[in-house]
Amino acid sequence: SGGGAPALAGDEFIGYWDMTPVSDLVEKIVASMPATAPGSLTREQGADITAFMLQANKFPAGDADLSSDDETLQAISIAK
Repeated sequence: SGGGAPALAGDEFIGYWDMTPVSDLVEKIVASMPATAPGSLTREQGADITAFMLQANKFPAGDADLSSDDETLQAISIAK
């Protein structure tokens, strides 16, 4: 459910991130996780966590791993 933060899966997650570029979610993860050491994750780790979250929300998988490249991630939007 996300605890004190937005939900990580389900309708609340999709509603919160709807029409947002995937790059925004990766950036949020990289800047704020983990709670004990915010900003310590690499962009690649943020992309891996994002890919897991998208999979948990039943978004279709692509043919390759989710890129950590900002330009590529800006071209992908989270949509209902």
